Amino acid sequence: MLLLEKQDIEIKRNDLVVPDVAQGLCLSYQVEYNGQCMDKCEYCSTKNPSDIICQQNKPYPGFVFRDDFSCACSLQQCDLKESKGSCIKGYCNGDRYCCSTLDCDQWQVEYNGQCIDKCKYCAEINSSDTQICGDKADNGIDFTGFTCESISEATCKSYQPNGYCITGFCGGENKDKYCANSQNAAKNAAGC
Repeated sequence: MLLLEKQDIEIKRNDLVVPDVAQGLCLSYQVEYNGQCMDKCEYCSTKNPSDIICQQNKPYPGFVFRDDFSCACSLQQCDLKESKGSCIKGYCNGDRYCCSTLDCDQWQVEYNGQCIDKCKYCAEINSSDTQICGDKADNGIDFTGFTCESISEATCKSYQPNGYCITGFCGGENKDKYCANSQNAAKNAAGC
């Protein structure tokens, strides 16, 4: 004998339902704050960055939430910003990611909440970042000792054959300067 039972059930997507804080229904990317469910990104950047919730899943140990973080980045933007300390995943809903809203110019890189000249980034922070600094084998630049210098375009061009000047690596307040190593250029010119 075959007995069939029928029951109607209703399935609701959790992210479409207004969370009920009283029953602990904040979503995984949210935290309860003052009786409301709030994105962890907003909570950690503006309310309580030292909370234990904000210390989880950091991309690296020294990562710090800053007050300019918001759920504003796409996955592609976050991937670019994450290694430089400006984005973290899992703190926003869906296809948005918790990132800095800094808008660095094309000769700068965002690093630890600041727009830094590519010259300084490559010389002092991460010369092995081939996406920003290039591959030493390809462009011949060893950024050791490089700074944004107030030299003329002609001087920069005279340094380039020996790899002591590169254009397009100084921005912001240094946008009229050139990324160069005048000390080594002078030693090379003197035959040392």
